[in-house]
Amino acid sequence: MKNKKLTHGIAELDGERLEINLDNLFITFGNNHFDLARLSGNMGGYRYFFICPICDRQCRKLYKRSLLYSCGLCQQVYKDTLNRSTRLEPKTRWIYV
Repeated sequence: MKNKKLTHGIAELDGERLEINLDNLFITFGNNHFDLARLSGNMGGYRYFFICPICDRQCRKLYKRSLLYSCGLCQQVYKDTLNRSTRLEPKTRWIYV
């Protein structure tokens, strides 16, 4: 999208509808709706962040351990990854901007 200077796209991912709208700052994946924040870059362009649905923080990744997507702090992912010998649970799913 970046190379073609597109701001809106619709696709299918894992059988779910994926819509990315950078003009209105949202992503829809299946039945999930994610708000985005946009910051100007130093060399032009923009950097996009998810807004955590639970704590309203800006984050680059959202994690899904049970029913909801949220940031690593809300899902307590960072506690699991402090010890490098442990890994994320196999059922953890994440989205990266």
